[in-house]
Amino acid sequence: MSVWRGQTQVPVSDPSRTVVDILDDPRLGGGIRTVAEVLDEYLLSEHRNEELLVEYGDRLGNRAVFKRLGYLLETSGADAPELIESCLTRRSSGLAALDPSAKTSGHIKRRWGLRVNVALETLVGAS
Repeated sequence: MSVWRGQTQVPVSDPSRTVVDILDDPRLGGGIRTVAEVLDEYLLSEHRNEELLVEYGDRLGNRAVFKRLGYLLETSGADAPELIESCLTRRSSGLAALDPSAKTSGHIKRRWGLRVNVALETLVGAS
């Protein structure tokens, strides 16, 4: 998306950046369930660009983004083995919440260092 300011076009975001932003703060995307749906649609769209997702995630510097992204990819059964591997190598140590705005506890996925505090059963196999 771009915003016109006078005669200058100022880039605001693109689909890949939007996905990374809502993985960083799932509240921006309506919660992690909606983020998972947006990710599924993104992966099926002409905008899919795995390299750009990783680049934006690296630039953002919040490695929990890679935990959430990798977990959501695996949970949905997405065909993205290279992206999942990129997420695994970039995930941070320590524990992050799948949805930081949800105050509930949940089981821990050690592979991802992620507390799954929101149920996503309805999304398994959605891709």
